[in-house]
Amino acid sequence: KDSGKIKKIVILLNSVNQVQCDYVDNAEYGIDAVLWVGEGGATGTRGIGKILTGVSPSGKLTDTYWVEHYFNPVYANFGEFANAGETVPGGIKSTKYLVYQEGIYNGYRYTETRY
Repeated sequence: KDSGKIKKIVILLNSVNQVQCDYVDNAEYGIDAVLWVGEGGATGTRGIGKILTGVSPSGKLTDTYWVEHYFNPVYANFGEFANAGETVPGGIKSTKYLVYQEGIYNGYRYTETRY
């Protein structure tokens, strides 16, 4: 890219799961864009090619992916919370629980109202 042979660097994340991408903003790499493609199926690669050549998919994603998981408000509420000595029917000990403090502002609802 620095020599002028490459105009843009676009990273295609072909992963089913979320991947932390805090490296994208590192100027040393010169990354211009990242496209998460997930599992494209039988014809998904056709759409990827169209997007890379300038066609806008013109829609919203059903999920929001964070550059760094630390920015997700759920991060602060997900941990090793436990009720010592608590049991459930059948004598199985269930000591772990989650704290949901985000209410309706979870996922895309949070990012659309926050940013």
